[in-house]
Amino acid sequence: MYSNDDLVKLAARYNLAIQRASLRTTSSGLDYVVAFAVDTQNRRWVMRIPRRTDVVIKAQREQKILSLIADHLPVQVPHWQVVSDELIAYRQLEGIPAATTDMEAKAYVWQIDEKNVPDAYSRTLAQALVALHQISIPQPETTGLTVVKPDELRTHMLQRMNNVKSAFGVSAELWKRWQNWLANESKWPRHTCLVHGDLHPGHTLIDHEARVTGIIDWTEATVTDPAGDFVAYHIVFGDN
Repeated sequence: MYSNDDLVKLAARYNLAIQRASLRTTSSGLDYVVAFAVDTQNRRWVMRIPRRTDVVIKAQREQKILSLIADHLPVQVPHWQVVSDELIAYRQLEGIPAATTDMEAKAYVWQIDEKNVPDAYSRTLAQALVALHQISIPQPETTGLTVVKPDELRTHMLQRMNNVKSAFGVSAELWKRWQNWLANESKWPRHTCLVHGDLHPGHTLIDHEARVTGIIDWTEATVTDPAGDFVAYHIVFGDN
């Protein structure tokens, strides 16, 4: 764990003059230690410190993705101003997460009514997804994105199913349901598109009226089945 003094020194190496007393650190992320800070000009910053070397490779891809999508979405995304193997830093976006994760309780701490999801949240999230899924990226492989073509979706999903079965086990009833789903051609899209890949409430920022103003953490972005961006919403909020 980084001390506040460590973080101040790290930021200073990249000409960021951070107020030590402003630092607030979270270690809930798997890939990064994240710190929130205010500089000597009272500007708010997010500092992401990679936990492992493989995260740096992901970060290079994420930076390319952010530069491609920033001008095409109706919401904010991070604009990285410091990018190195030891630190990523950007000005904090407007809004607050719709939910944060309480690691001890293993549950969300909500900023919206999750039992009665505000229409403004659903509407503005939908608008952002429509814009995201319409972004065209010529030669997406050059960005480092994983690209799953429509005719590869079921093979790709079968591999994921086999991985889950091998690691955790799957009941016979559930396995049969999965295989029926795979076999039903009508359930599978004829196109793929750019998706966020990890669009849970903690990665959506909202204003005081619960409108989505920003989307963060694009590490898992890929070109695949657009349905993937609706999974977390359905799991958390249900059919409504």
